Amino acid sequence: MGSSWVLLCAIAARLALQGAASEGRSARVLCGFAGVVWLFHLQLWLHECASQLRQFRRPSFEQYPVNFPLSQPSADNIEAICRHGDFRPRYPKSYFPTSSFSKFKRMAAAVNNAESWFGTCCNQNQTSLNDTVLCCTTQAWELSVKLFCEEDSAVKDVLYECCRKRGIDRLKCFNADSLNQNYQPTEELPVSPVPPTAEFNFDPSICPRFGEWMKPCSFFLSQKTDINFPLGQPTADNIESLCRTSRRQPFYSIRCLPRSGYELLARQAKSINSLTRAFQRCCSRSNKLNCANQKWREELEKFCSVKQKKTSFMCCSGDDPAAWSACFQSASPDPYYNTTSASKEASLTNLCDNPSLKNRCCLLKIGVALMRRPILECCPLPEPDKTICSTQKVRRESQSVTVKLCCRLGSQERSSKCVSKLVMDPIANAARNSRKRKICPIS
Repeated sequence: MGSSWVLLCAIAARLALQGAASEGRSARVLCGFAGVVWLFHLQLWLHECASQLRQFRRPSFEQYPVNFPLSQPSADNIEAICRHGDFRPRYPKSYFPTSSFSKFKRMAAAVNNAESWFGTCCNQNQTSLNDTVLCCTTQAWELSVKLFCEEDSAVKDVLYECCRKRGIDRLKCFNADSLNQNYQPTEELPVSPVPPTAEFNFDPSICPRFGEWMKPCSFFLSQKTDINFPLGQPTADNIESLCRTSRRQPFYSIRCLPRSGYELLARQAKSINSLTRAFQRCCSRSNKLNCANQKWREELEKFCSVKQKKTSFMCCSGDDPAAWSACFQSASPDPYYNTTSASKEASLTNLCDNPSLKNRCCLLKIGVALMRRPILECCPLPEPDKTICSTQKVRRESQSVTVKLCCRLGSQERSSKCVSKLVMDPIANAARNSRKRKICPIS
């Protein structure tokens, strides 16, 4: 349409000039004043043509707004990123006219890519790896910024100002330009997803260790997850610790989980249960390392072979089992099996912090049952006052008639040790028995 206006205006101007040149002297005299008026109107018409042409070529940001750029994911907005993802705008191809608006189309593609990748990262929020979700969304955002600047600099157009910067300065610039820093919902109804134009592969190996973010990210779940997933890969460095802890590794029950929303957590619980049983069998063999490593890989491939969009684990992206292994090892919260290997020493803390032990262990022996109340009086005290209090209570009760069996041992020191053993042995036994039961992966 614009080119037609230009052609028409040019033809009219040329015909007018040719007509004026071909006229004789008499015609110029006759047309005198009228010709001047006609040329004046022609000039106004040409000005109108140019004005309409400029208006046609100028993209209207107000007519096709794009919420660009997105702000950098952080501990302050990661919850909103995942919670309100379906209520922030997307920009399908039909949003823009077929021609022009190339700058805005590149902006829209960057938003579509980031939001789509955010959804992939946020699907992992059923695990306890919330720091990893933040790391994943940060990598996705940085990649969307990088791709936008590469595309924007590859065309003959005015380069976006932030793309002139490099490194951390570029990221800060994009973050400062964001109109929705907190990722609040802006749409009343859920939007339709738009597939990304590029591939994103999360690399957990470059993430900070868990808890190293400036602020702890708030958890998304109404109930806290308590599951050690994924288990670390068996190696020569951790096989001994793995075998020591395999008998103490808890089994998980999935009957306690809600019917919907916890599909991934249920799969993780089943995977840990299966792998724990396999480890226990392998640890009784001479080739325990090879056996455990093989079982770990088999369980990993089995877990990732289940292709479910809503319950896919981030490390299962792609089709390379070697990449899966590296990702699972990096994502393991306890790759060396140190957390569960530290045996819980039977102490007053076990008695004070575990209500079930208060009700169970101290009824196992008559002497302990009689001592239960005075010892529990020490529980509200801070350390080390709690230990001092319990020691004094044990010594005081060891002089009473309630523990005549221990008093027959002679010395006061031996009697105190006898009473302490009566107290701590039931605590330890009750703690061991509680670990044998299946536990719920949420609390």
